[in-house]
Amino acid sequence: MELTQLTYFLTVAQMQHMTRAAEALHIAQPALTKSVQRLESELGVPLIARKGRGIVLTPYGQRLADELQQPLNQLSHIPEMMRQMANQQARTLHVCVLAASDLVTDAAVRFRQTHPDVHFAMTLLPRISDAAHPPYDLLVDSDGMNGDDGFHERILLAVPQSSPLAARTSLCLNDLRGQEFISVMGNRRFREQCSQLCQQSGFMPQYAYECTGPSTVRNLISLGCGVGFWPEYTWGAPGDGIKLLPIDDPRCVRRIVLRCDASGDIRPLAEEFRAALQDELQLLASKKRA
Repeated sequence: MELTQLTYFLTVAQMQHMTRAAEALHIAQPALTKSVQRLESELGVPLIARKGRGIVLTPYGQRLADELQQPLNQLSHIPEMMRQMANQQARTLHVCVLAASDLVTDAAVRFRQTHPDVHFAMTLLPRISDAAHPPYDLLVDSDGMNGDDGFHERILLAVPQSSPLAARTSLCLNDLRGQEFISVMGNRRFREQCSQLCQQSGFMPQYAYECTGPSTVRNLISLGCGVGFWPEYTWGAPGDGIKLLPIDDPRCVRRIVLRCDASGDIRPLAEEFRAALQDELQLLASKKRA
């Protein structure tokens, strides 16, 4: 049985008139008659019977028509469903975020104010490998200070105002030996980079608290529970009760990179959001400098 055969038969069953059914289907009546006859032959039972100038359904035909009604009705909606899905995908930006998640989220909210039809599918991941990653239009990542492109920001140290370190104007990484650290979770890019900086200076950082995001890190530092590394721009201002200290080490820099998916053509919408995000980063840096 073919879908076309079943569709033709259901139209005949609903109209119970071969000529009108053929006109509705935009096919010749003989072709429609042959299609129904082939279906009867395949099923081995009569589906219609002549009655005057019209036709009636046999019990087999009525049962088949009843069984076909719902599935064929559902199938008829598939083209429109696919069109709607394609339109939705065309308006969807897939953003994979490994760094600066708060900043990216705020930028997405502002982007939708001028692009209300855009839908964001944001995936927040701790790390990503070149071998396996979710499909994305834009990847927001950090990779230390490698390369000249991207957006660079210093890594500062956030200390409670009550800490003796708050009297300093700057410090070295070696000054942090024995300090209790407050950090984002160990699988985050920023945590990974800061741990490497400490190890390169000859000590392992002692983490007293591990948090899911910057807001919790901020709260615990302000309460005097420890110190923490702080990106100069992308985490925003630390708030009351916290002082930010420069670290006298040129390695204490991280680079935020915005990459469009290189596996295919860059969609104009993705390029537009990347440009908007770059503007956000530059604006944030200029406000800090001012």
